[in-house]
Amino acid sequence: MARTRTLQQTLLLRVVPLTLVALIAIVWVTRYSIRRTVAQEVSNRMQQNATITAIALADRLNLLRGTAKTLAANDLLINSIVDKSQREGQLVVFLRSLQLPSPAFRHVTMLDYRGRAVMTNGNANPLPVERFIETVMSGQDYFEIDEDSILIVAPVQYGGSPEAALAIEYDTTVFLDDFLTTDFDHEAQLFDEGQRLYRSSEFNLGDDRWIWASRSLPGYPGLQIRQSERQSVAFGSIKNLDLFFLGVLAACAASLILAVSLVTRGSTRQLSLLAEQIQEIQEGNDLSRLVDVNETSEFQSLSDSFNRLIDSLSQTTVSRDLLQSSENRLRAVVDHAPGGIIGTDHSGTITLVNDATENIFGYDRSELIGRPITMLIPDALSNPDDTNDTVDLHPQFSFRSWDGVRPAAGRRRGGEAVFLEFGLSPVEWSDGSGLLATVVDVTKRRQQQQENERLRRETQLILDSIPATVLFKDRHNRILRVNRAGAEMVGLPPEQIEGHSTGDFFADYHAYYKDDLEVMRSGKPRLGIIERVSIENKGTRWASTDKIPIFDAEGELAGIIAVINDITELKNAQAELEEATRVAKESEERLRLTVRSASIGMWDWDVGTSNVRINRELSMQLGEELAYENFEGWQRRVHPADLPEVEKAIGDCLEGRATDYESTFRMRHRDGSYRWILSRGKLAERNDDRPLRMIGVHIDITDRKINEVALQRANLELKRSNDELAQFAYVASHDLQEPLRKITSFCELLDEECEGQLNEDAQRFMKYIVDGAHRMRTLIQDLLSFSRIESQGKPLVDVDANDAAQRAIENLSHSIHESNARVEIDDLPVVRADPTQLAQLFQNLIGNAIKYRSEAEPRVQVCGETRHDKWVLSVSDNGIGIDPKYHKQIFGVFKRLHSMDTYKGTGIGLAICRRIVDRLDGEIRIESEPSKGSTFYVEIPRPVETQDKADAMIQMRLNEIETTADA
Repeated sequence: MARTRTLQQTLLLRVVPLTLVALIAIVWVTRYSIRRTVAQEVSNRMQQNATITAIALADRLNLLRGTAKTLAANDLLINSIVDKSQREGQLVVFLRSLQLPSPAFRHVTMLDYRGRAVMTNGNANPLPVERFIETVMSGQDYFEIDEDSILIVAPVQYGGSPEAALAIEYDTTVFLDDFLTTDFDHEAQLFDEGQRLYRSSEFNLGDDRWIWASRSLPGYPGLQIRQSERQSVAFGSIKNLDLFFLGVLAACAASLILAVSLVTRGSTRQLSLLAEQIQEIQEGNDLSRLVDVNETSEFQSLSDSFNRLIDSLSQTTVSRDLLQSSENRLRAVVDHAPGGIIGTDHSGTITLVNDATENIFGYDRSELIGRPITMLIPDALSNPDDTNDTVDLHPQFSFRSWDGVRPAAGRRRGGEAVFLEFGLSPVEWSDGSGLLATVVDVTKRRQQQQENERLRRETQLILDSIPATVLFKDRHNRILRVNRAGAEMVGLPPEQIEGHSTGDFFADYHAYYKDDLEVMRSGKPRLGIIERVSIENKGTRWASTDKIPIFDAEGELAGIIAVINDITELKNAQAELEEATRVAKESEERLRLTVRSASIGMWDWDVGTSNVRINRELSMQLGEELAYENFEGWQRRVHPADLPEVEKAIGDCLEGRATDYESTFRMRHRDGSYRWILSRGKLAERNDDRPLRMIGVHIDITDRKINEVALQRANLELKRSNDELAQFAYVASHDLQEPLRKITSFCELLDEECEGQLNEDAQRFMKYIVDGAHRMRTLIQDLLSFSRIESQGKPLVDVDANDAAQRAIENLSHSIHESNARVEIDDLPVVRADPTQLAQLFQNLIGNAIKYRSEAEPRVQVCGETRHDKWVLSVSDNGIGIDPKYHKQIFGVFKRLHSMDTYKGTGIGLAICRRIVDRLDGEIRIESEPSKGSTFYVEIPRPVETQDKADAMIQMRLNEIETTADA
């Protein structure tokens, strides 16, 4: 026969397993949720640390590259390109004393345009010149990193073009060891296109598992930083959590078993009693005894047949047993509650504690009963809204309670502080009013919060050390984190920025958010976004922005990090540089056009190889289609009679006896004829006082030589003509003027002798004869002046036009005073002219301005300016003006627009002005309209010598010599 189970065993076998299964499920779900949260936090921390490290490392590399560019712009290095004496002196001292901002610095080497080492500060290893020299000579810097070294090469600019290179080498391991500090549980690695360049530690990892996060360096697409951490360290808190849950599960199981045992104890006793009573009744047949079993309906049904006689005693016994059972159950619940429970009387004296309270504070229950609650929680009876107000425990306080819980500081045995969550409620005990307090130990949670806060502060410190603005924004354009540079850019403290939308601070936030959405949609970073940033009350700045998407542990987009660099100064400098480059290119193009239009040939002679590179114009001078010529072939083309003098001039320049080379000689053309050539040159390169290269120009002066012969003939003819003109002037001044003087004299004598004897008509006729003779004499004198401009002119010299204008004003002082005219002279240039004739030119123009004045007071303005190829002088007035149809006619001899009665004069003044300007190879013209005054412009050409063109072209070739050689 099978063994029958007791009621207690039945309840334990049925209730406990189901309850334990439910508890295990709850614990497992809670444990899984916490593990997932911890894993998420670890992943976010690893990703954030990797991102910050990548940004910081990129900034450190940018600092090294910026240092190289700054050094390359040093005046000492630039000057040493053209002044080789500095390379052995100041440059050596400078390079050897150079201290760069990194302990990993190895060597610095200066290279010429071909990659040859010019100077170094130590025994540097050979550099891979072929990999970077072409890039650097195009004006870009070069960066390379491998397992051994970091190489940075920056171009050295001279005259706006790269002429040399500065190479700086760093030790990769030392540089990264100094930057990436790790320990046994953490590791950092650097990869380039998947190949590992650096590892911070070489520990024997064994079977331990690691977790890692990697990020690409902004601005260095191939470089990737990877940071690792031991999984046992990262998830160490989860092990403690597992132990805690096991303890909780064990405590719950024990509590459940104890509770079931206590609950079934009363029922088991009642069943035993019922069985005994029934047995006694059966054995003794004593119906007077009562059955006191009525706990359940089943017992009640059984006892109804036996309790008529013993009803009163049975009910009393049952009530006492039920009360004791209820008290025991309450005690079990209180003792096994996971949180601390403290009961006090109306004065705050402890009357009840449970097991959790003993564990939290380290006291035994007997040590706490009868002691004040403030011994455990000093602020237990303080009002949470006012620390100076203590709780009043008078009777009406029983209607007050605090909502929820509040933080409080507890004191363990020995004085050790413990952080609590504390709740307090009034209760009514059987012996009066009191308090019921619930206590939860949150020390570990508080420590974890403090650790999280410490990590946040450290992260913020790293962000604040970044000079660029760093913003972490969520998917809804809210700013979650900002560094110090960003707060300074906005002009507000970080706490007033974080949590707000970018639209609260940036005027053009719609455009920025559009870029954010594109980055979030693509999941790829956007680097180097050049944009204008408009900040409220701060104006507009130029910025270079990098936007990087951030993902959580599940791969979901969490937001973006924006790194904003203020490049306003750079943009301004770039605009100025572009403008300067444009002006330089325009000037260079004008010079090229000038040289080409002047048919100036150019040659570039490599003294060592004897090769001569020539341009198209020089080939045309030779009648050949050549790009290169050798020096011997060039010598064979020179006329034998001129060759010794040419070779001597070249030798003097090569051996340093002359700074420049210049020679005039005849050179044979392809058709066999000889062309006259003016050749000039300069040394472009030397090596240890040995000439290496010489460049220069060929100017075909054959036409000039022919014109010189023609000019000599013309000069002979002109001399003969001038002699004849001088003879005519002599005849005119003596033979023609003598009869006029006699006519004038005798007419005046006849007028005096016949005074009063002649009638009115005769006197008028006599006056006509005298006036005609005077006018004839004036015409002859003006004609003589006109003819002597060429024959008796002085040599052309540099004349200050201000002095010539002042002499003209002095000669016209009477007319100026009489007409109350005002003559103003601006700052006039120095021109090449005949001083006397220039004064006569000003005198005629200013005199005409005063003569042909309007009713207003005369105002005459004399101005001048210097242009590229000419001087321009102008005389403006406010006179009566001239109709445009007469503008050309007025410069003719004896051309008048008015009668003698209106304005006196012979009409030859402007003709003399035109003749004076013609002698200067210039031009005179007028701008005028009736009643609007007149302005006469005199344009005098400036002599632009061929020497100037040649020297300018040679200098341009010297500036471009390296580019020319490479071409």
